[in-house]
Amino acid sequence: MIKAGIKKEEYREMKPYWHKRLMRKRYNVIIFRNGYATTSPTVSVELKELLSGLGIIEWGAPENQEVYILRLGDILSAEPTQGLGDNKGGNIGNNNGTN
Repeated sequence: MIKAGIKKEEYREMKPYWHKRLMRKRYNVIIFRNGYATTSPTVSVELKELLSGLGIIEWGAPENQEVYILRLGDILSAEPTQGLGDNKGGNIGNNNGTN
């Protein structure tokens, strides 16, 4: 759904683990990987903004629970182009190589 441009938000729980990772620096790219293997399909997506609030349940947000909302922008790259599904995981980074 992300690669197809349908899902425009990704959600993370409002817990210390994600607070530490999301609030320490400013990010502009998220890399989603569909699996753990180095050959797993990946997609790099622009991170437009980071918000908190209630997300869209149909896109995976928990009902009646505030979450971090990662508002997604343009698809920057996808490798390989076949077999890439939606993913709950992801790496967040900036595009200047200084995560």
